Amino acid sequence: MFCQNCGSELNNTDKFCPNCGAPVEVREAVVEEPVTEIVPEPAAPEEPVSDNGFSKALTLMIFSIVGVAFGTNPYTSLLGIIFSAIARGMVRRFREAGYQIGPAGLAKKAKVSGIFAKVGSIVSIVGLILSIVMFVILIIIIAVLAITAAVKSGR
Repeated sequence: MFCQNCGSELNNTDKFCPNCGAPVEVREAVVEEPVTEIVPEPAAPEEPVSDNGFSKALTLMIFSIVGVAFGTNPYTSLLGIIFSAIARGMVRRFREAGYQIGPAGLAKKAKVSGIFAKVGSIVSIVGLILSIVMFVILIIIIAVLAITAAVKSGR
């Protein structure tokens, strides 16, 4: 440390300059910490997921089959309508996502998913029609039972 008035060397404990007597300004030593720059590591390139819509087509197929299974019984036909309607919505979203329905000119796995989607689409239509017919039959059965009960009770 040096005197600002005359430039002579000072001790750290001096309050006045021993050469000229000027008061020594006490400056706190500023310790600069080294700045470490944190550079994020580059992210590993993600591998593209190529399922060719297979999982979506398989799910569509399963919902369609469940819709037909429930649609074969008048008492579960409402569930058949629900599952078949969900499958029809899946067909629409499948097409909107750009997946092709049917095997035309696709890679092997894409052909399988396209075939699944096509069969699922057809089965969902069959399930929806079958479920609606069975639901109508259920309504008729309930109406006949209600009329029969009313006739037997003499109303």
